[in-house]
Amino acid sequence: MISKELILNQNVKYRWENNNTILLNTLLPMNRLAGIILDLFNKNSFSEDEIINIVVSKYNNISKEIIKNDIKNFLHKLIALRILIYKDNEYDTECSDIGMNPNFSKFLKKIYNNTLSAPTRVSCKITSLCNAKCLHCYASKDNNDLTYEEWTKIFDILSDLNVFSVTFTGGDPLCRRDIVKLVDYCSKKQLKTTIVTNGLALNEDLAKELKNAGISAIYQSLDGAHPETHDKFRQVEGLFNKVLDNIELLEKENINTAILTTINKLNLTEIEEIVDLIHSKKIKLLSFMKYITSGNGKLNSYLKPTIYDYKNLIPIIYRKSQEYKDIIILYPDIPVNCYISTVGLDVYNNLKKKGIIGSCSAGISTIAINSDGRIKICDISEDLFIGNILYDDFRNIWLNSPILKRIRGIDKINEYPCSNCNFNNLCISGCRGFDYQLKNNEVEFKSDLDCYECYESIKE
Repeated sequence: MISKELILNQNVKYRWENNNTILLNTLLPMNRLAGIILDLFNKNSFSEDEIINIVVSKYNNISKEIIKNDIKNFLHKLIALRILIYKDNEYDTECSDIGMNPNFSKFLKKIYNNTLSAPTRVSCKITSLCNAKCLHCYASKDNNDLTYEEWTKIFDILSDLNVFSVTFTGGDPLCRRDIVKLVDYCSKKQLKTTIVTNGLALNEDLAKELKNAGISAIYQSLDGAHPETHDKFRQVEGLFNKVLDNIELLEKENINTAILTTINKLNLTEIEEIVDLIHSKKIKLLSFMKYITSGNGKLNSYLKPTIYDYKNLIPIIYRKSQEYKDIIILYPDIPVNCYISTVGLDVYNNLKKKGIIGSCSAGISTIAINSDGRIKICDISEDLFIGNILYDDFRNIWLNSPILKRIRGIDKINEYPCSNCNFNNLCISGCRGFDYQLKNNEVEFKSDLDCYECYESIKE
């Protein structure tokens, strides 16, 4: 017999942003009623009738029949969104999986004026150590990694502020000998933890330990459809085959995994093959990322695709996404004209609606912590820091940093050349953490370099 008791989906986290709204870890804002209901479900289970009667009792000045009907409809909405699930389905992945709110950037601006009480996700560069020499790497080489105890203090701060998740970056996070302990600590602090790795240091024993420690997902990089392409880009012979072996290993250990592919001059002709390869390996998430001209990426800028390269790739990626409906393919954060001039405005708007085109969240819902504890707007911000989380008031920096405040107020109409572009009301493209955008602790209203290229191509 199927239980009719409802519980809060174990994958759902939420926090009160103010007295009237809550924010879920899917970046979906909801009203006070949702907060009241979810607070009741915190560590408890109820039938539909039980929860309706409890909530109705809190509203004495409204017709009970009207409020009962409203609450019942709202409860069904929470069930449809998989925020609440039936107790018998608690460990059913298909029932408990939740997706991100595709329109989060619009909601964050409209409801919260781009100022949340805390980040939703923090990128933590837990080490500068790395076992590869990637041609595009934008991570600084600091060689002053924090100790385990110092990182736990940081995770305490983030947990106390109700940050939902952390992403371990580097260097390569798996180069830290205490990586399992760090994941375990975050799990105990209710911080959903993802690792981004080149995969070289992963093995069966480590995968088992990370699984037991509570790792949420492991993302690997794969930048070519053939060994010679990927291994050249990452400067490690044999890494391509290692990544493919790791995919099977992670599947065996039932660890969520995804592939990150940086589009560059070496793999432009292999994008279609990469999608085919990923599909053959039964990977469910493939993220195409644009080439970042920071760090090594700036030194090796010859690898950066042109705006015309991106225009040639978008139809290919779109066609493959239609062919393989069982893969979520995330599109690169590139200007709107790359889409409109190739697959059309309707397709672009539909991709935006689904939330599968990359957009910048730096300083709005995310922030980065360097390997020495210094705070950065984004991983790509190189040597611009706005404090140190171990010595400064992190919450105060998040809410009151002049740089963050200015970033949160920037619109396309404030940036040149986007201010002159006819598509600025449609476009969600553009990074805001590059060194040429940040100067003397202020944000200059300069667009992403890809936006300059796009604007020039439109004029042609």
